[in-house]
Amino acid sequence: MKAVNIHKLFPDSKTFVDMPMTKDPHEVWSEFEKIYDFKREHVEKSDLENFIKKYFTEAGTELTDCDLDDWKEMPKKLMRIQDNHLRKWALELNRMWLRLCRKVKPGVNSNRNSLIDVPYHFIVPGGRFREYYYWDAYWIIKGLIACEMYNTTKAMLMNFENLVDRLYGFIPNGGRIYYLRRSQPPFFAGMVYEYIEATKDYDFLKSILPAVIKELGFWQNYRTILIKKGKFTHRLFQYNTPTNVERPESFAADHMIGKQVHAADRPKLFQNIASAAESGWDFSSRWFQDKMSMRTIETTDIVPVDLNAIMCWNMKIISYLSYLAGDRDRSVCYEKQSNSFRRSMRSVFYDKKKGVWLDYNLRTERLNSEFYGYIAVPLFTKCYQQLNLRKSFQIVEFMNAFNLAHKWIMGNYMVYQKTGHMWEKVEI
Repeated sequence: MKAVNIHKLFPDSKTFVDMPMTKDPHEVWSEFEKIYDFKREHVEKSDLENFIKKYFTEAGTELTDCDLDDWKEMPKKLMRIQDNHLRKWALELNRMWLRLCRKVKPGVNSNRNSLIDVPYHFIVPGGRFREYYYWDAYWIIKGLIACEMYNTTKAMLMNFENLVDRLYGFIPNGGRIYYLRRSQPPFFAGMVYEYIEATKDYDFLKSILPAVIKELGFWQNYRTILIKKGKFTHRLFQYNTPTNVERPESFAADHMIGKQVHAADRPKLFQNIASAAESGWDFSSRWFQDKMSMRTIETTDIVPVDLNAIMCWNMKIISYLSYLAGDRDRSVCYEKQSNSFRRSMRSVFYDKKKGVWLDYNLRTERLNSEFYGYIAVPLFTKCYQQLNLRKSFQIVEFMNAFNLAHKWIMGNYMVYQKTGHMWEKVEI
């Protein structure tokens, strides 16, 4: 991998790590060792290209397109959009589902590729992202439900259930083995909630709820930290990926940044980069100590407001879903957890003077002062105490929420009309 990236055989590091092998891994490695031994960085580029052509095939060939039996040309919800231009645009976006459906090819040798095999079809984000992704799926599922595509939604949920219950105990960042060290913002509970609210499929709820609870346990066991405030100690969540090397899918970029710091500092740098990728905010000045340079990234020193608001939301969702599934005791248990967590959110993150929630910095033992879009997440998840309600409305007014939402929709619409593409992020 290092040799391929040093010689820049591909414009994108992700291309190589997505290429299936033509032989079993030990055979490919044995041949590479025979030819190049310890001179990997000094091998001729043309020789390396020939080796790759011989032992690897095109990226993404382990996947195939699939048919969507629940796709509708004119979903009712989209047809209710009053603005003619926006309704036409929504119907264009609806047709994209047909181009973005994938499934694993039958008979694919999973030992020869980096794909994490799943049993059902799924929707991919598109572009370089050939496989399924975790938190992207929440927004995809919101769209699928708006388009009445309940079978596809259920298939994606069952894929995630398989990852949690039968394979890893959590949902990786995406559907590749190089993502197994990190997850993404935990929206699995939210996905199940959206599906159950739309379909009332309570039999499915009972079967998938244990996986939702198990995934919460992963975050509680592996992504928490204790923070003392006054007399109380709070257990809160943070992004903290257990890795100390370059990300395979972004090896060249990480390697270049690594050269800018001392060798002894690189393992921590790479951990902070991967942890920022786990957050979904890859990359934002939010994680940089100097607010300018990736070299100063300190993701693992930051306890994020939005992640903790999402975890609080998960507890509330599990309480609600447990109630629907007929387990009153478990419902009460998670409701208590959620209420307790709200108090922790207020104690650690809430800035009374500014009237907003801010990230907590472990290095400075203070709240970071910068405002980012995450300040609205506790409102989205309703993870605030009622005493904060008046302040919460002030935050909404401050953000001028409706105008912001309208501007964002229209911005996406105009960019799509001009380029055929969508904005991924508007925040830096």
